[in-house]
Amino acid sequence: SMFTGISLSEFARVENVHAAADGDGIEVDFSSIAINNIAEGSGNNGIAVGTNSVLRANVAANNRGGGFYVYCPSSVIGNSASGNVANFVLITTGGNCTVSENSAP
Repeated sequence: SMFTGISLSEFARVENVHAAADGDGIEVDFSSIAINNIAEGSGNNGIAVGTNSVLRANVAANNRGGGFYVYCPSSVIGNSASGNVANFVLITTGGNCTVSENSAP
């Protein structure tokens, strides 16, 4: 994996997570994911979610390389913002992939 931070598997729920350093990140696989209140602090941080996942609510990536890697179908991102270069990466490998309003590409 490209992430060295938190790795989650099936039926995970994460809230109020802050990844502060380079290489930190959150990687989520499988299904039934809810992630709330995530802040990414520096370069190479990011959040990766697998198929049939939901990534939502007050998510921010604050510096270069931070962003969201979403593997579709059936992935949703809501109320997300990114702060600098290369933030917010959406990888679409199939249909049913949604980025809701208030999201920053």
